[in-house]
Amino acid sequence: MREKISEMSIRKNKIEKLKEKILAEIKKETKKLHNNMEQYLINRGDDLSIWNYMITKEFSLLRLKEFIEQLEAFQSFEVRYDDKDIIIYKVSDEDLNIWLQESYNFTFNFLCKVMHEGFYDVYEILNDRFFGYEFTNIIDKIQYQERLKQQ
Repeated sequence: MREKISEMSIRKNKIEKLKEKILAEIKKETKKLHNNMEQYLINRGDDLSIWNYMITKEFSLLRLKEFIEQLEAFQSFEVRYDDKDIIIYKVSDEDLNIWLQESYNFTFNFLCKVMHEGFYDVYEILNDRFFGYEFTNIIDKIQYQERLKQQ
């Protein structure tokens, strides 16, 4: 979706709010994971597959946090026409709005995607192209558009 270059400050504010939301989700999820790891140790868990799962999850959260903390996250674009005040971002404004919804848990959706798709090397997906074109579920987009129509 095309946006206006002259409205970049609005987008930057939106992205900052989104980053704060995602970082809070990561912090909460990491705390839960650490508690689970501690309980697993106390109970002398020896199932390596469970440890592997928890370590993979921890690694994915850490890498997501590093990506979100980058200044340029969610701001790369496909094309920009200064003379026409048009810019087409890889991550659309609609995606940002979907992710900003209180009911949308970005971190949970990211972890589901990582675990379900087997992206154990999350480096290859931590980029605006992935988040703009592959991350958001079509059902979430349809539900968001329906909510907008009802308002």
